[in-house]
Amino acid sequence: MNKILKSKTNKLIILLYILFGIIAFMVSQKSNLITQFDTSVFKLLSFHNIYILKFFKFITNFGDTTNVIIIGLISCIWTKNKYDRIFLASSLIFNTSFNYFVKNIFQRPRPLLHHLVYAGGYSFPSGHTTAATTLAIVLGFIVYKNTKKRQLPILFGIIAVLVMLSRIILHVHFPSDIVGGMLLATANTLLIKQIIFDTHVITYDS
Repeated sequence: MNKILKSKTNKLIILLYILFGIIAFMVSQKSNLITQFDTSVFKLLSFHNIYILKFFKFITNFGDTTNVIIIGLISCIWTKNKYDRIFLASSLIFNTSFNYFVKNIFQRPRPLLHHLVYAGGYSFPSGHTTAATTLAIVLGFIVYKNTKKRQLPILFGIIAVLVMLSRIILHVHFPSDIVGGMLLATANTLLIKQIIFDTHVITYDS
């Protein structure tokens, strides 16, 4: 059973990397398909209600580097399993570093729309999305592994999605930046999980 799950996970990781590669290539080529996708989603997620914007200005902070570090440190203190800590720390460090590396390869400028919050640096892939996706997967896995309860992992996923949406709604990222960040962070995090838990034959009940 474990071999079947591992095989399926490996295939999923490969698929995610391939999809990211396709998105990245289209972004680098300024594909009309990507442009149309970005424009359509921007129109769909265009809000002028002050309360909606205030909510997303608040929720976007969950993807800030400082807050992610704080959440990561608190989580490391909370969990007692050293492999969980290694999984959390290595995923955050690797994904953050790798995201920065990829950003500097593509050097995509941010949207020309008026930014509703400050955002510096390049646009593709989204760093907030990378951080939120990483935290949602890692913390969701750790919580479910230790409690067998799904409520908190689902909540982590919802918060991650709201952070992703906030970057589009606040005009600091193209929708394709969000898709790219989510695909890359998911693939990287699942790969790290495989290395830490499966390669060393660590069971989910360790």
